[in-house]
Amino acid sequence: MLRRSIPRLSLSRLPPRRALWNLQLSVLCALLLGGCSTRPLMTGALLGEDDDFAVVMAGEGETYARLAQAFYGDAQLAWRIEDANPGRALNVGDEVVIPKRENNRIGVWADGYQTVPILSYHRFGDNKGRISVTREQFEQQMDYLADNGFHVVSLADAAAFLRGEKALPRKSVVLTIDDGYQSVYQIAFPVLAAHGYPATVFIYSDYIGRGGLTWPQMKEMVESGLISFQPHSQSHADLTVRQPDERVDDYLRRLAGEVENPGRVLNKRLPEPVFGYAYPYGAVNRPVVDQLQRNGYQLGATVKRGANPAFAFPYDLKRTMIYKADTLDDFAAALINFQHE
Repeated sequence: MLRRSIPRLSLSRLPPRRALWNLQLSVLCALLLGGCSTRPLMTGALLGEDDDFAVVMAGEGETYARLAQAFYGDAQLAWRIEDANPGRALNVGDEVVIPKRENNRIGVWADGYQTVPILSYHRFGDNKGRISVTREQFEQQMDYLADNGFHVVSLADAAAFLRGEKALPRKSVVLTIDDGYQSVYQIAFPVLAAHGYPATVFIYSDYIGRGGLTWPQMKEMVESGLISFQPHSQSHADLTVRQPDERVDDYLRRLAGEVENPGRVLNKRLPEPVFGYAYPYGAVNRPVVDQLQRNGYQLGATVKRGANPAFAFPYDLKRTMIYKADTLDDFAAALINFQHE
């Protein structure tokens, strides 16, 4: 098993999140009440602010999106304020704490830590194989994410979270699709576009234009701003298996090509950087990881079920495969966003 050593955190003396929130609110209200500011708000009143937090009294029709627009210049960052005020619907007169900095980029609290599930799809449509999901299933699953407050984030954002560079919404999920079947373009892409959800397609380069996605299709998806293409090897061979009578040097040479070649092909044909790699069949060993690191990849994805904390080893990321037999309850069970400790 691949592991990365991490420092042991002493959290026993930290207050729980709810107590911490109440403490922040009390201190800020006491210190900042009556403070003046010219920050434009739609209907609410700014009670006060410092470099880290602001406290606002919600006005008529106030929303988290409006507050995010006022404080961050981006309504899409409303999740930052929602996460700082968990489970609260805004009512007139409510005091709302607004974080002005990303104070917890790794999602670790006194009672546990944030985890990010990465889902893995393959085919879409009415195929008989177990790795196919129907259009109706996929639409229901994407609707479930939208209806239950999940935030679909890109693999690049997840990579930044793993590096401790970027906070993510507490209910984040990453969507990935393996191999590069035509049904990605025909079925999955329109559904994703309807929701505005980003996804990463891990494609093996020998399949491009040879039964799989074509370059024009891939370019169209990339230009939408939603789809990223990353390597899934060159030939889709199990990278951990040395062939009969294959010498170690020959195996390592073949392995180098399986890692390097697809990245070079994608970098040449598409206007986006290659940074991630999905192992065929989820199989990985030390030589494979060495090759990924040698070629500058930031992460490697398996098909082990589970979700990933910020301190996960980036070359052994868990991904949960979604199957045709999965019910909506099975799908919901894969969306693990917090590990209590």
